[in-house]
Amino acid sequence: MPRLTATLFFILLYAGLSARQDSTHPFVADRKQHDTIYRKRFPAWYTPAKVEEINGLAIGLEAKNIKNKKYDLRDSLVVRGINVEVPPLGLAVMPFAMVRMFTGVFNRRDTGHIANIQLGKWTQKIYGINISACNMDEERQINGLNIAGMTFGTRMNGISFGTLMNASDIQNGLMIAVVNRATKSRGIQAGLFNVSGDLRGLQFGLWNKNSKRSLPFINWQFTKDKRNQ
Repeated sequence: MPRLTATLFFILLYAGLSARQDSTHPFVADRKQHDTIYRKRFPAWYTPAKVEEINGLAIGLEAKNIKNKKYDLRDSLVVRGINVEVPPLGLAVMPFAMVRMFTGVFNRRDTGHIANIQLGKWTQKIYGINISACNMDEERQINGLNIAGMTFGTRMNGISFGTLMNASDIQNGLMIAVVNRATKSRGIQAGLFNVSGDLRGLQFGLWNKNSKRSLPFINWQFTKDKRNQ
């Protein structure tokens, strides 16, 4: 009997401690504690920052809204103008991304994050010019001109110059880099290696691959591949 009582006591004590930890965990914190103020900055501001809009020049380590980071919430940021960033994490993983350039990048059936885009799930939107040493955020939409050493993003609308690589789930416009990959592409890819899982446009490079065929120098696709229907 004493052993049973002691066992029940420790079970109840453990349950109580667990409940206390859960009640103070940032994931389930009181929503009233969340920062809900909508902030704008003009004509220039640093990044990352606790703002929703930067109109003008955004400059820093990475264009992100971190106002509710301690609650593990990702708030949106819109930059209208010029974004300049040097993300340390992107530079650190660049060698690994270069390996990926010649391996998984040629998987033309990679669906990426298209479901997120169709649902409108993004955390950053940039209208204008984006200049980045290594853009590694896959929940970013760039509308305009993108210049980067390497780019990984959900949607690219406009012109993207990537010294090493451009990788996007949805591309509308022109991609220029050593390697270009787009899950869904509407426009032109120009580089040494070009890959698109769903292309409506042209590819120019040493080797070009889409859902219909693989060809050297020049490739194209203007209709849906009936084999994937």
